[in-house]
Amino acid sequence: MAFFKFSKEDVDEQQGFELLPAAKYIAVITDSEWKETKDGNGHYLALTFEIIGPEFAGRKVFENFNLDNVNDQASKIAARQFRDLCDAIDARKFCDEMYEASSMEELQGFLDSMPEAIFNQPVEINVGVQKSKDPQYSDNNKIKAYAAVKKLDSAPPKWKDKK
Repeated sequence: MAFFKFSKEDVDEQQGFELLPAAKYIAVITDSEWKETKDGNGHYLALTFEIIGPEFAGRKVFENFNLDNVNDQASKIAARQFRDLCDAIDARKFCDEMYEASSMEELQGFLDSMPEAIFNQPVEINVGVQKSKDPQYSDNNKIKAYAAVKKLDSAPPKWKDKK
C-alpha cells in the first residue's frame, strides 16, 4: 500500500530559472549571510532580495557585497553599494555603526542584528543582466542601483528568522 497519494498531474511544473528582464522592481531583503571568499582572504555579505510585485512576485535576486577584501578597490565599491542600499531603506545609522566595528566579534554582532535593521524594508532595485565571462556559466541578474520606495499599496511580507 502506498504511503501517500501522488499524481504528477496534480503537481504544478517547477518554475525555471530564467533571468528577470532588466527593469526596476520593488523588493525586500529576506536573507543574509556573511561568507568567506573562495581564496580565504576575505569575506562578503550575501543578501537575498525577494520581489514583492506585482509582476514577478516571489522571485529572488542575489547580491554579494565584497566588504572584506585584500583588494581595497573591491572593498570600496562594495561599501559604496551597501551604503546606497542602507540609504534607500533608511538604515544609514546601522551601516555607519557596522563600519565602525573594531573586531570581527563586534562586526558579527552587527550582522546578527541585521534582520531587524534591514529585513522587510521595501526598496526599489534596478536589475540588469550581467553577461558571463566564462562559457561554463550562464548570464545572471545583477542589481545596478537602489532607490527608496515612495509608497506601497500593501504591506511587504514578513521575513522569517532562520534561528
